Amino acid sequence: MGTVIRGADSTVSTVSNVGKLGNVSLWLVFALLSLAFFALEATHFRYSVSDENTYIYMAKAVSGGQLPYRDFFLAHPPLNILFLALVYAVFGFNLFVLKATSPLLIILAEAFMFKLVRDKAGGSEAVIAAALFYFSYDVLRFSTFATWISLSVALIVISIFFALNKRHIVAGVIMAAACLTGLFSLFGALAVMAYLFVADRKGLVKFAASFLAVFLAANIVLLLLFKGSYFESVYYYPLAGFALLFLFARSRLKHLFVLSGLMVASYAFALAFLLGKVFVYYFLPLIPCLAIIGAHGASGMAERAVNRRSQAVAFVAAAIMLSAAFSGYYFWSNSFQDFEGAEKIADYIKFNSIPSDTIFGDDSITPLLAMLSERKIAFNMIDSNSLRWRSGLLNINDTIAQIKQQRVRFVIERRLNDGRGSFIYGPAYIDRFKAFLHSDCITEANFSTAWGRYYKEYYIYDCRSG
Repeated sequence: MGTVIRGADSTVSTVSNVGKLGNVSLWLVFALLSLAFFALEATHFRYSVSDENTYIYMAKAVSGGQLPYRDFFLAHPPLNILFLALVYAVFGFNLFVLKATSPLLIILAEAFMFKLVRDKAGGSEAVIAAALFYFSYDVLRFSTFATWISLSVALIVISIFFALNKRHIVAGVIMAAACLTGLFSLFGALAVMAYLFVADRKGLVKFAASFLAVFLAANIVLLLLFKGSYFESVYYYPLAGFALLFLFARSRLKHLFVLSGLMVASYAFALAFLLGKVFVYYFLPLIPCLAIIGAHGASGMAERAVNRRSQAVAFVAAAIMLSAAFSGYYFWSNSFQDFEGAEKIADYIKFNSIPSDTIFGDDSITPLLAMLSERKIAFNMIDSNSLRWRSGLLNINDTIAQIKQQRVRFVIERRLNDGRGSFIYGPAYIDRFKAFLHSDCITEANFSTAWGRYYKEYYIYDCRSG
């Protein structure tokens, strides 16, 4: 009898060890995928023409004691800027560290997604989902920039993790944090609530209560502190411009895939019908859910091929690897948003001005040039997106008058020339401002970089004589 018991114990121990080894092996695969993803991202840790320059300059301003909404315009709730400001306060203007924040947040999101898929669906689905997520071209492209969307995606995925593990209060608080990073995350909150309404009414009450308590309390505090400027910046400005098939999947859909489908449907609806201006990186929150759904379909296809399962698994693996290779290559070779002349232009600004001079211009490059040249941005207008004037928040004639009155040293214009004409960005996108540059200002310098059949052009104007 004792021998049988020892044999059973030995069997249980062996099974347990195999299970633990399997988990260790899965996390090793996750670590290798994460390392490959980060290494590929690091190839693009260089100066860029991007919104990230605006956010990094804002982080610098906050770390120096300024506040958004009071001292400068911010079109989003403040959590991401506070996060970046903390990084900036510790490391200063360290381009590698600042850019690394975004892929590291994506890795954090994937860690929670990996565990969730492994627990709810299986190890193979977890690995497939990780590969699909990491090596999606848009994930590679957008997570190399230090913008708010990466933090928002990480918080949304973590909230989903806790919601599906019935930690509804924690999930609600984290989803509120996601919405305090970017209001676009509200559609993720609505998707989770819709899922809980069908699957877990008690959980819905807990999630909604904690979410609303944190989100509303934070907004009330921000409104009391900054009054109309907060509402105008965060709510009025963004609104001024104003389902997928489970191919080859099993017939019984699990809660994980239902919620993923709801998330995709919610964001797709918002992108298609509710938002007046859609930036391409707004699609990033959809990709974790699409990866989960894709992993479910791919794994299901392999399992259905009963007689040729090994061939089916090999086919799925080859397809994923081929897709990842193509995405990785196109990302690695994409230099469209590289700002090759940043240091050269910044040196020109620095050596042709004095420290008290200010500069103004396109928001995707001017904040970076200001930091590199150690000059301030005129009127503290860090975000000079043309939408601020087109939405009616600002009057372009008032801005022109300010430039003249304060004798701004340099106004910087960005263009993309295709040989037949130029696409113009920033304030110069507005005809009145473009006319002002050409009639009242002197073109002091211009810089050009070839990019395929295009030329990236940067013009520096002296508007003091006007």
